[in-house]
Amino acid sequence: MINYDLEIKNGWRKASDLLKAKQWDEARDALDYCLVLLSQVVLERRSKDTDKLGGVKMLVWYERVWVNLEKYNLLLS
Repeated sequence: MINYDLEIKNGWRKASDLLKAKQWDEARDALDYCLVLLSQVVLERRSKDTDKLGGVKMLVWYERVWVNLEKYNLLLS
């Protein structure tokens, strides 16, 4: 069983570190992994945007991930 609270925090931390190190491909992968985790939580727990994961609202996690994907031009076309 996956501890999603811990996984999302670790995934976000890893993505942030990779962005700071300008390792763009790895950062994109880490951010994509965060999106997968968020999707799994929604499917398994039927979570809403206002529900919390790792002490943070789901909507905030989505915004963090998407903003960084867009900010660093990491969205694949």
